[in-house]
Amino acid sequence: MYLIGVDIGASYVKILLFSQLNEKEIGFVKKPFQKFSDVNHEIENNICELISEISINNNIALNTIKGIGISLPALFDRKNGTLINWPNNKLWNNYPLKDYLSKKYSLPIVMEDDANCAALGEYYYNKEHQKGSMIYLTVSSGIGCGIIINNELYIGENGWAGEVGHIQISNDNTLCTCGNQGCFQAKTSGNAILTKIRKQERNILDINEIAVLAKNNTNWALDIFDECGKYLGDLIMILVMTLDISNVVIGGGVAKYKDVLFSSIHEHIDKRLETLGRRINLTASKLGDKNGVFGAVRLINKVIKENN
Repeated sequence: MYLIGVDIGASYVKILLFSQLNEKEIGFVKKPFQKFSDVNHEIENNICELISEISINNNIALNTIKGIGISLPALFDRKNGTLINWPNNKLWNNYPLKDYLSKKYSLPIVMEDDANCAALGEYYYNKEHQKGSMIYLTVSSGIGCGIIINNELYIGENGWAGEVGHIQISNDNTLCTCGNQGCFQAKTSGNAILTKIRKQERNILDINEIAVLAKNNTNWALDIFDECGKYLGDLIMILVMTLDISNVVIGGGVAKYKDVLFSSIHEHIDKRLETLGRRINLTASKLGDKNGVFGAVRLINKVIKENN
């Protein structure tokens, strides 16, 4: 018997076919998100067609699939699975995604925030991270956070725990995508780094170029990563002091540059934490861009077991 994990992003959709019996990956597909003028058309092309494709390519009959887990970067109603707000794709707002997929496949469907799914994937499918509790930070175009406490995902009273990217840390006019100013996300995400570069009028196309320059000790590039590390360090310190969790994992696109980023984080907070009797075990994501689909599989597997 098999499970499907789906990770829906603004740029890519990823699908994992997972063996429930052997607890291992059977197949994986990653494709660019296709945009259309109709939400049903987008769902059919970006989710349903990929589920069919991965099933056919691995000779798996659809009636052997027992459930589907969905990871997505949007607010949704946890009671009925209706999307409330997807900032990157307003077309999906107020759409009953869970109901649509439940009727189409006659299967249990579970939905969860993308950072929460990524945290679950990192925690449960990597023994190095299974230490009882864990803070997962994804740093890419934005900043997300998933929190594991005593081996369980913590979602808060309303299901919105971990929205740390929108904590205000500066009084300047740096505008965030949430509409507020001075948020962590506006100061230290991948998009924030590129914005800083554009303001300096440098001929840089992406963060890879900045990372290469930083590794070659180019001062202005090192300064960019140092500032990013400072803000991330401040965020990590807030989380560690609040939650008393030392196991911190960073994922997302910016985590690829850990060689220049992690040293800056440690430089800014290690001594401060030590003075207060705290410490961190800072590591990079082990699953990379598969952590969301693995987390989605973990969630649907848990739901199925609880209902049997």
